[in-house]
Amino acid sequence: MDASSELQKRLVALRDEMRARLRLRGWLTALAVWLGLALLLGLLDAAVGFETGGRKVMAGLLLVTAVAGFALAWLQSRRIHTGEAAARVDALTGDRRGLARIGSDLAALRAAPGADSLEAYLTRRALHDALEKVKNLSPSALVTPGDLRRAGIALGAALGVLAGVTLWQPAPTWLVTQRLFLPERELPPYSPYQFLLDPAEPKVIYGKALAVSAEITGASLEDAEVQLLTRPAGSRGSAEVDRLPVFREAGQRYGQKLEGVTSPLEIAFAIGRARSAWLPVEILWQPQLEKSEVTITPPSYARRKVQTGALTGEVRGLRGSTVVLRLTSNRPLSGGVLEAREENSPEVVEKVSGRPLTSDMRTVEFRWDIARDCRWTVDLRDIRGTRMAEPVRFAQRVVPDEKPTIDLISPGPVAMATPSTALQLEWQVGDDLGLDRASWVRTADGFRDRVTEFPAAGGETTFQIRREIQLASLGVKPGQMLEFFVEARDRNPSLMGVSSSQPARVQIISEEDYAAQIQTRTTIEEFAARYQVLREALDAAAASLEALAEAAKTGDREKMEAARQTALNQQRRAAQWFGDFADDFPAFATDKELSELSGDLQEELEKNAADLEGDSGWTDPAKAGELAKKLRERLQPGSDRLDEQEGQAEELAKIARVAEMAAELQAIHQEQREVAEDLARFAEELALGITTNRHQVPGLRLRQLRNEERLREVEEKLPERLADLPPEAAELKEGAEKVLEGLKTFDVAKQMGDAAAKIASGNLLAASNDALLARGNLDQILGQPDNPFCEMCQGRLPGGMGTGGAMQQQALAQMMAALQRRAAGQGGQAGGGAGEGGQGFGAKGGSGSSMSGTQLPIPLIGPPRLQLNGPNRIGGSGEQSGEGPGGRGAAGVPETAGSALPGSEVHTGAGGAPSLDEVPMKYRDAVKNYFSNDAPAEPAAPPTPVKPKS
Repeated sequence: MDASSELQKRLVALRDEMRARLRLRGWLTALAVWLGLALLLGLLDAAVGFETGGRKVMAGLLLVTAVAGFALAWLQSRRIHTGEAAARVDALTGDRRGLARIGSDLAALRAAPGADSLEAYLTRRALHDALEKVKNLSPSALVTPGDLRRAGIALGAALGVLAGVTLWQPAPTWLVTQRLFLPERELPPYSPYQFLLDPAEPKVIYGKALAVSAEITGASLEDAEVQLLTRPAGSRGSAEVDRLPVFREAGQRYGQKLEGVTSPLEIAFAIGRARSAWLPVEILWQPQLEKSEVTITPPSYARRKVQTGALTGEVRGLRGSTVVLRLTSNRPLSGGVLEAREENSPEVVEKVSGRPLTSDMRTVEFRWDIARDCRWTVDLRDIRGTRMAEPVRFAQRVVPDEKPTIDLISPGPVAMATPSTALQLEWQVGDDLGLDRASWVRTADGFRDRVTEFPAAGGETTFQIRREIQLASLGVKPGQMLEFFVEARDRNPSLMGVSSSQPARVQIISEEDYAAQIQTRTTIEEFAARYQVLREALDAAAASLEALAEAAKTGDREKMEAARQTALNQQRRAAQWFGDFADDFPAFATDKELSELSGDLQEELEKNAADLEGDSGWTDPAKAGELAKKLRERLQPGSDRLDEQEGQAEELAKIARVAEMAAELQAIHQEQREVAEDLARFAEELALGITTNRHQVPGLRLRQLRNEERLREVEEKLPERLADLPPEAAELKEGAEKVLEGLKTFDVAKQMGDAAAKIASGNLLAASNDALLARGNLDQILGQPDNPFCEMCQGRLPGGMGTGGAMQQQALAQMMAALQRRAAGQGGQAGGGAGEGGQGFGAKGGSGSSMSGTQLPIPLIGPPRLQLNGPNRIGGSGEQSGEGPGGRGAAGVPETAGSALPGSEVHTGAGGAPSLDEVPMKYRDAVKNYFSNDAPAEPAAPPTPVKPKS
């Protein structure tokens, strides 16, 4: 390498060394300046507490200072070149000739003269001398040590001050350092106060209030003004900060409540320039119910359709039904809880967790089985755990799977039937979900039950069962008791849906007892009305014939034809009436005579109808008049006989009305005897201090009052009935007048009233005396010898009553027996009062009157008998009027002789009983034992008379 190149290389090395030394000095100086500036700015921030904007300016200033200092040092070092390095060598070596600089310039020329010239020699010599100087000089000698030393001292001073401040106040130094170098971070300015906010992560439901508080420590709060700062979330100083006063809660704890928070914001507590860190307030968006869907799947046995719909205030289903509830919210959900509580109880009896659907996170599904009546509350949670503002509430109701219903339609719970009748039985069976099976059961005294299944009932919601039983084919006898009932069950697997119908109990009675029952059910008016109905029908038929004769006199063929047709209809109608009476069951002795007459008149009326239908000259006025007169004369003998029987029936009815008063007096007498005896016994017991029967005293007073009312009713009605008596009953009238005179003379009714009043006042001894006095007077008045009316009052029928023969006397005796049964039934019974209905010789009146004859509630099944004041006929097959509800039914299947029931023992099993007064005497023990638990039904009021259809 020649000297020029080597010199050039060494000068470049010296230049680079000088540049490096200058850059180091500049950077140290810049760092010292930057540290000083940072310390100054930190002290300024600690004193002022700049917000984010100011801190960003300071951070920018530090950055600019650092960049500018380092850039300036670099630029200054770049100004050093090789010529300046050579001049620096000459200066350090004290060479005034500047050999290093000359060598540098010659090396830069890179062009040497010829080798033998003086110039070349001098050039080489200069390069050689400059190279030697450069070789002998250390690169470090080019930079003055004092320059680096001053820069290091400045940097050390800055570091020392910073270290001292850090050691003196480490926490504030660290806080200020972060605030300077991390201006974007939310850091509160330095202050001696320390703020502990509660809650540390404030959250509030949209639109609700947020309560915040701060525990302030670190310095005295004397005369300090604490404020709550708020600003919109994310504003970072760009929005105005609201300052709100706070309230001291306790000690150094301050709080405030922010009402109706609807937008995200940041909060901080401040004392002057000192404040806490800004805390963001999170707005919780509550899930709200937007859609609901409930699906109820009934248990499989119910065979019902699945029900789907929106959730309302109530979920209803059979026990065991599966419920799937889907609730859709306005927000994604994490789940929900469904809690069940019984009515008026806070205890949770069932809990169901809901899970969000994978296909829709906004929908939660709940699933459970209906097991009880309860109230459900459902609460939804979103993915952030926020709950609903108010839980959804709805009720759950278990729809009961009712047992099958079985209604007995015919004949009724208790009935009486003769052995030869056909018994119609009918039940209506139903179930809300459908029947599984139904069966018909028949029992009898001492015999095994007979069961008949009805397979057709399976699956039906309504099913009608009809059975016709020919009692004659069963071989039943009077005194036996038959019982029929239906059993049914539904498809409920719990086996709880099993029902049995009310049994239809049929007491077999004889035809004599059947007749006695009809006598008891027949009113006096109806007894006479039977003749009046026939008289009206016969008179209408005769009048139509007379009208035909009058039309024939006019010669008008149209009038004649119209009159003929009217007469034909009237003959047929009358024949129907008389035919019904001819077939009627003879309940009274006179009914046989009436039936014979009705049969004869039916034949005559049918002959008239046949003649009127034929073509026997009805178009000829002369012949028509003669024929009408002939037909009219054909009816006359029967009409005369009917007049005679009608008169006898009216006479019997008048005597029966008086006999009814006698029977009533007999019952009053017996009742007074019982009341007097009970009063005497109770008075004696109370005198001895025995209070066992004291509770019966008020009831005894009511019985005495009712007996008084009954007696006054007899005193009021008997004179009117005596006035209607025929002359042939003069002795009966005279005897009854004597009885009336005695009742008024002794004022027996007042004695009864006095006894009742004294019972009310508690004077039982005096009441007993009055009751005994009334009884004694009745004994004397009703015990008069040779008095026909008194004989009636004693239950005997005096002879010579009326103008009729033995048949009429027998009918009157039957009436008397019925009246006594009725009156005896009234004795001691609730009811009483003055009824204005028909005078009956039947059982107790439904209206409460002691003299009103009414129909008994117990169906009577036997040979048919026309009834004018109710259904067309008594007896028959036991069917009731009207039809039951619809539904499939089993056709009635008559019982055959193959299932006869031999034997005639009287049943003595337990059961319920109707009123014993309604049952023939010889059957009462059996009925009493069998039906001892049954309460008698209230009898119905007498219906309006009806006529059979023509």
